[in-house]
Amino acid sequence: MPKEVKEVMDSRELAEYLGYTPRTIYKLIREEGLPATRIRGQFRFKKDMVDRWLEDRMRLEDESDDKTD
Repeated sequence: MPKEVKEVMDSRELAEYLGYTPRTIYKLIREEGLPATRIRGQFRFKKDMVDRWLEDRMRLEDESDDKTD
């Protein structure tokens, strides 16, 4: 049975959700603008904001692929 995805996740949960390591999640925050909120020194991520960020990145990737064809 699939694991339920929370609306607000910590970095470990988000890494599992996206299929990345927690280290990659921190890199995406620093270098790619992954939306995160720091609460008492720990990052928290809203699922809807992460999903939107991912969709935007995928759309931009598709648009740049169209220009190179």
